[in-house]
Amino acid sequence: MPLRSFMFFLILLLPTLLLSQVYWPLASWNSFVALNAQKKNVQWANPAAFSIDDKKGCSIETVLPLSIPNLLGIRVKNHFAKANISYHQDLSLLLCESFIQGGFSNAIALAINQNFKMGLALQTKFLQQPQYYGNFFTALGRLGLQYQMNKAHYLSMVLDDIAPKQMQIIRIEHLWCMQQNLHFAQGLQWCPSSSPQIYLSIQQSIKDYHLQFGLGIPMQSFEVAVSHKLKSSWEWTIMPTWRQGIGYLVQFQLSR
Repeated sequence: MPLRSFMFFLILLLPTLLLSQVYWPLASWNSFVALNAQKKNVQWANPAAFSIDDKKGCSIETVLPLSIPNLLGIRVKNHFAKANISYHQDLSLLLCESFIQGGFSNAIALAINQNFKMGLALQTKFLQQPQYYGNFFTALGRLGLQYQMNKAHYLSMVLDDIAPKQMQIIRIEHLWCMQQNLHFAQGLQWCPSSSPQIYLSIQQSIKDYHLQFGLGIPMQSFEVAVSHKLKSSWEWTIMPTWRQGIGYLVQFQLSR
């Protein structure tokens, strides 16, 4: 898509569905995946986190909460980049017997220079639950920054739900590339209405396989992920997760 057409498309989009990420209603999928993008796009978590090498891609995800019967989550993501601009889009649906919840989001990021990126996002979200809360439709904003301090250290900051203040969530994360295939991330998540949360994550790549372990401190959540890249450029991921108050979930992802 030519840059002029791309910008015109964004101008048409801004009045209704500006720039956003999906907020997942049960738990943040891939919650311990680094907010700092290197070779792979992660704009779904941080609007500014995109890799110039990752020009375009798509993925389909499902989540099955084992402790909550008759519940299924589906999410479709798509992104593409042009020069130093990256655009991300995703659609999520949470299906249950008593309600349907979904969101549609768009995010755009700009690489200011080789080390600094910034992005903006806005998500539209709806809930259809006539027996209890009725129906509602809302929009939420998000701001993201990513800074590469040197070859081994990355720093990111994400501000969710820009208004109202009671719902604002700030996420700060430091990523340390100890080796080419071994990464360590430590992050802080804080909302004024709750206590701060800290998490640690370690990621190891072995040939075509990618292993990841994440832990919330104090013991509030953990996850283990295994990914395998196929010869057809597709990659599958399976991720068992446990979160306090929710229970066990299993996430499946197919991406390209």
